Amino acid sequence: MAQSWTKQKVLDEIQALHKNEGRINTAYVQTKHWRLYQAGGRHFGSWKKAIIAAGFKWSKIKRKGGLTIWTREVIIAKIIEVHSTECRVNSNFMQLHYGSLYQAARKQFGSYKAAVEASGLDYHNVRKQGPTPYWSKSRIAAEIRRRYRNGEQLNSEIIKKAAPGFYKKTRWRFGKDGWAKALRYAGFDPFKIQQLVKWTPKTLTAEIRKLEAEGFPLDFTNIRTHRYDLFMATLKRGGWARAVEAAGIDYLKHCKVWSTRVWLRKLTQADVVKLKRRADELIDLHFKQKRRRKR
Repeated sequence: MAQSWTKQKVLDEIQALHKNEGRINTAYVQTKHWRLYQAGGRHFGSWKKAIIAAGFKWSKIKRKGGLTIWTREVIIAKIIEVHSTECRVNSNFMQLHYGSLYQAARKQFGSYKAAVEASGLDYHNVRKQGPTPYWSKSRIAAEIRRRYRNGEQLNSEIIKKAAPGFYKKTRWRFGKDGWAKALRYAGFDPFKIQQLVKWTPKTLTAEIRKLEAEGFPLDFTNIRTHRYDLFMATLKRGGWARAVEAAGIDYLKHCKVWSTRVWLRKLTQADVVKLKRRADELIDLHFKQKRRRKR
């Protein structure tokens, strides 16, 4: 069932994706069309080069951005859009097909119900927009194939993070080692699917530099969400921040929040001297105030 990718097929898919979905930037394609992204990198050296070979200007594609900023207004607009196109936005459906929107709605509004009602929809009616799908083995297999066609990774660790509800349903239906059995039932070799890339320090550095060159945000949260395989590969090598800096990239340019570990690593000897001097001043000030109170 493996799809055969040629250079021409990659170019055709990029052009079709741009025509149908309007977005072919790195983060979007990595999330929604992972196999196309891999094929582009394999045949052209990087996704940027594949985009250019397809006849697009990288500067324009890059500026479109890849990650949705989930404000309340964006969430409401998206729920209304899904309701008008899919005719259903009940909780089970949204968790399965629009997981990021569902989680963002809960985070911003406190509950998914509150987000639905803020969108002007009757939550009582929304809940009745179809019963919870009966997850037969055939339905699970169809869903796995759909995810494969969309370019999603089918490794169990990735699915557990991306679609925890669906992963639990496969284990409930297929029993012990449920995900591997579900893959086999859908026509995939679980041993090939389960194998994540074996990262070496050299390949890690190359991949991080490639992502940085393509404009992919290298902050911890983004990598953990969209490149979980890469994130996991760095855990035994000192963590993500250290891996980024080992690639010759200043992690603080990408880091949204400075962790204590990163901050300490950036301290110079001069910084330490200043901190010590400031600490001594504060201690002296503390004891002076204490003596004054006793008088």
